[in-house]
Amino acid sequence: MWKKLASPAWAMLEYGSYPLLLFIATPWFLHQLGTGGYGHWMLLTATVGFGGVLNAGTGAATIKAVSAGIGRSKDRDVEHTVKVSLAIAILGGGALALLVFSVFSIAGPTLLSRMGDPALIRLTGVAAAALIWLEQLDNVFSSAIKGAEQFGQAARIEIASKTTQIIAAGIILWMWPALWALYAALLVVAVLRLIAKTIIARRLLGLTNLRPTLIGANTILNFAKWGWLQGVGGMLFGVADRMLVGSLLGA
Repeated sequence: MWKKLASPAWAMLEYGSYPLLLFIATPWFLHQLGTGGYGHWMLLTATVGFGGVLNAGTGAATIKAVSAGIGRSKDRDVEHTVKVSLAIAILGGGALALLVFSVFSIAGPTLLSRMGDPALIRLTGVAAAALIWLEQLDNVFSSAIKGAEQFGQAARIEIASKTTQIIAAGIILWMWPALWALYAALLVVAVLRLIAKTIIARRLLGLTNLRPTLIGANTILNFAKWGWLQGVGGMLFGVADRMLVGSLLGA
């Protein structure tokens, strides 16, 4: 009974811990950043949320394919799945990151004029683009770990990294209460989280070669397209409204 409840329990902890930590730490961040700076952070969060559309499809497809490969005891299939997912994440995440960077750099000050300083808008765009790309790569290894039915381990890594992110952001803002310092802390923690998940996934699944490839990508893409379709709906309700508020009312 308890074993059946373990996976959903870890999922609840994984998705609920970060919002709770952020809620508790919000007074400190508001004090250090001011309402304008905190508004830019929320704009960054909303923009990075667009990457959830890609995560929804690729993540589910990777979990399914890795789980099937382990079930058939075919390690080569598991490794190939991870390599294909990496290639899709690099290309898809890179394309989305480039789109975000271009929009913020060229049209950001016009579309989001009420957010204030154009330089800060562009800085937010650069940080969001980098985080989107890192999130796509991170999602591959997180999904691979979950495909091995190690939901608890995946959740513990995520909870630890999100907690570290909040703590690091709080400390860095105590030393340098500026938006660039916050974004730097978020990026450093994201890189460290990616490295940790890569190492754990390689050890857990016995991966030896992580060179990305698109050979056989249709298997992943055929399953992922339905997740991407669902992701669009989630994005519209969870992300687009924040962008609308930012453009109409400002930070």
